[in-house]
Amino acid sequence: MTRSPVRCCIGVEDATGSPRLQLLTVEVLNRTTARLVLAGEMQSRYENLTVETSHDQKTWKQQESQGLLVQGLEPGRTYYLRVKSGSMVSNAVETSLPASESQNTETGR
Repeated sequence: MTRSPVRCCIGVEDATGSPRLQLLTVEVLNRTTARLVLAGEMQSRYENLTVETSHDQKTWKQQESQGLLVQGLEPGRTYYLRVKSGSMVSNAVETSLPASESQNTETGR
């Protein structure tokens, strides 16, 4: 299992002091699956989350997910991922998936 965390440091509140979604990390689990990690209490606070993906940050599409586990991604592709809950939209985080299993670097599988 390869884990390739990408971290983004952005405040958890917007300029008005209202809470917002903050995507901290995208962990690549294998060639087609990644796990998203939201900031602190945001991880459990929002139940009706939608995960979206993009290749250019202009066109977004809803992605198959089970909670924050994103599945059905294409191997070898670079994605921008974000999370939506109602009218709130998280920051986008870029991540690249390995093209083949041989690119997985974590041992002990």
